[in-house]
Amino acid sequence: MLKKGRCFWKKEKNTYLCTSEQTDQEQSRKMTLFFCLLPTFACAFWCMALFISYFEHRQKDKFLLAVFMLAGTLLYACHVVYFTRSKELLPQSDTIYCMLNLTVFPLYYYYVCQVTERHSRFRVWPMLPALSGVLTVGVLYFTMTKEETDTFINHYLYEGRWDLPKGLAYVQAVVHQALRVLFVLIIIPIVHLSWKKTKDYNSHVRNFFADSDDKVFVIPKSLVTLFVIAVVSSILCSVLGRMYFNHSIILLAIPSLIFSCLLFLIGYKGFARQFSSVEFNERIEMIKSREEQLLSANQQSADSEGGEETANEESPSSDPDVCGDNSFAELGKRINELMYERRIYLNHNLTINDLAVMLGTNREYIYRAMKEIIGLSFSEMVNRLRVEYAAKMLQEHPATSMLLLADESGFASVTSFYRNFKLYKGCTPKQWLKRHDV
Repeated sequence: MLKKGRCFWKKEKNTYLCTSEQTDQEQSRKMTLFFCLLPTFACAFWCMALFISYFEHRQKDKFLLAVFMLAGTLLYACHVVYFTRSKELLPQSDTIYCMLNLTVFPLYYYYVCQVTERHSRFRVWPMLPALSGVLTVGVLYFTMTKEETDTFINHYLYEGRWDLPKGLAYVQAVVHQALRVLFVLIIIPIVHLSWKKTKDYNSHVRNFFADSDDKVFVIPKSLVTLFVIAVVSSILCSVLGRMYFNHSIILLAIPSLIFSCLLFLIGYKGFARQFSSVEFNERIEMIKSREEQLLSANQQSADSEGGEETANEESPSSDPDVCGDNSFAELGKRINELMYERRIYLNHNLTINDLAVMLGTNREYIYRAMKEIIGLSFSEMVNRLRVEYAAKMLQEHPATSMLLLADESGFASVTSFYRNFKLYKGCTPKQWLKRHDV
C-alpha cells in the first residue's frame, strides 16, 4: 500500500485505483439518483391517490390531475435515465421526455378548465406542440445510424456542443433546440389563461356564496410563490438545457427540491378539493328549477285572483329596469333591512339565491343592486357584517372560544373566521383584543 495525500493507492494488475475517488463517485451517483427520484416519487404518490379517489367518487377533475401527475412521474423517470447516463435507453427516454416536457403544462391547464368552467371542453391546440415534437424526434432517432445517435448523445445531449457533422445528428440537435424554445413560448399563454379562468371562477363563487373558502380555487400565497419560482425555473432549465445541471449536485438539487415541493402541494390541494364547477353548476340548475316553480306558482296565484299587477309585483322575474334607478334604490333599501335589522348574515351557508327568494326577485338584480346602490359584493357585505358582529361579541365576552365565536357569527369554519377577521380588521382576534384593551 502506498500513501499519497489523503488517498490510499493500491496496485492491482498494474492499475492504480484511488479508493477515495471511487467513494466520491459512488456518493455522487447516489445523490444524483436521489434528487432525480424525489419529484418522481412525489408525482407517483399523488397519481395513485388521485386515481383511487377518482374511481371512488368519479370526479373528473381528480382524473385529469391524476393524468398530470402520471405525466410528471414519467417525465422525471426520463430524467433518471439521463442523469444516471443510461445511454442505451436514451433514444427511447429522450423521445418520451420531449413529448412530456411539452405536455405537463397543457395537462394542468386542462385540470384548471375542468375545475373552473361550466362546460369544460377538450382543446386540441395545447397538445399540438407535444405531438409534433414526439413525432419529429422519434422519426429522427429511428432513421439515425448508431454512430449518429452516439455522436448526438455524447456531443449535444451531454456537452451541448454544436460541432456535429452535417446530417441527421445535426438536424436532431436543431429540433431539440426548437422544442426548448417552444416550451418557453407555450408556458406564457397557458399560465395566463389558467390565471384568468381561476380569477373568473372565484369571482362567480364569491358572488354566490357567503361562505366560499372551501369552494374557491385559490392557492395559498406560499404555494403561489412556489409556483412562480417553479415557472421561472422551468423557463431557465429549458433555456440552459439539462447538460447545465449534469456536472453539479447542487445545481441539480435546487430545481429538484422546488418541483418536488410544488408537485406534492398541488397533489395535496387537488386531492382535498371537493367543490368544482360541476357542483357549482348543479347548484345553479337546482336554483333555476326552484325559480321556475316559484314563478309558475305566482302566475297561477295571480291568474286565480284575476290581478295581473299582483303577478307582476310578486314575480321573481320582474325587471327593476322598468322603473329605473328608483327600483334599484328600493331593492338596495330592502337588502339593507334584511342584513342590518333581521341579521340574515348570521345564517350558515347563506347564498345570494336565499336573499333573492326573500326579496321576491332573482339574483341578477341582487348583483346589480348591491353593486350600484350598496357598492359591495354579496360575500363582502355578509362577511363584513359577520366580522363586526364577532368583534362586538368578542368585546362583550372576551373569554369566548374562537370556535363558538365563529359559529355564532355565521362562519362555516374557524379558518374562514380568522381569514375574514384579519382581512377586515387587519389583525387576528387576539391582537384586536389587545389593541382595544379588553
